[in-house]
Amino acid sequence: MQIVNTFNNRKIATAILLLVIFVLILLKEDIRRLVFNTVKMIFDLKILTPMLLMAVYTIGIVYILSQINIWDTSLVKDTIYWLFFTGIVLMSNFITSREAQNLFRKLSLRV
Repeated sequence: MQIVNTFNNRKIATAILLLVIFVLILLKEDIRRLVFNTVKMIFDLKILTPMLLMAVYTIGIVYILSQINIWDTSLVKDTIYWLFFTGIVLMSNFITSREAQNLFRKLSLRV
């Protein structure tokens, strides 16, 4: 149960607070309709397919790294943060970029 131990009380409290705020937001009908349309848009096949492919790619990389003892369960939180805040953003930039051929080079040179 090392995964449960990676979330401290502050992170659990933040998650509960965000859930309460989300429920309160859903009480207003116009905002509820907006949230519903946003969720429906996220689950559109054109958007969901690249996200799922990125998740499968990340799972594959994590599996390979765990087999060679580079990745372990203490890195679950960091992996999830990377997937949602870096991986998907980079993937969407790559997909929408008109200069997709040079995007990786530009990002690499920035680092």
